[in-house]
Amino acid sequence: MTTTQAAEKAAAAPPAQTQAVRGKPASGRSWKKPQKARSSSMVTKANAGLRSSWDKKMAKRRQAQEVRELQRALREEKRREIEEQKQQRLERARVREENTMKNTTYHLITDDTKLKKMNKKQLKSIKKLQVNAKTGAKELVSPWQGKRK
Repeated sequence: MTTTQAAEKAAAAPPAQTQAVRGKPASGRSWKKPQKARSSSMVTKANAGLRSSWDKKMAKRRQAQEVRELQRALREEKRREIEEQKQQRLERARVREENTMKNTTYHLITDDTKLKKMNKKQLKSIKKLQVNAKTGAKELVSPWQGKRK
């Protein structure tokens, strides 16, 4: 190749882009690359969801609403089951109490001097039985409380 041919080729080729020579960074961190774009214009995982279409947004909202409804239904079902168990437990306790009342044997104490002669342990074992006037059921009452009015 002659010099004229080389000069023609160089003239025909597009000019090479030269990068601006950068000096040493003021921070002293030479390994850091220069910023290509502002960070506010970059799309990150955090703000990628902000640019979804209206249909996607509405579909996501409907799905979240369905999930909330399902959770509410499950909570209500659980609360109802717990309430039923509580009612059954109370009913069993009431029936058990009635059965023990039917099965008890008792002595009628008519003499007050017997009570006065008893020691503390014996007095603790005393129970007072009262018949409910409305229902006719026997109820245990504290022997130390006053009369009901």
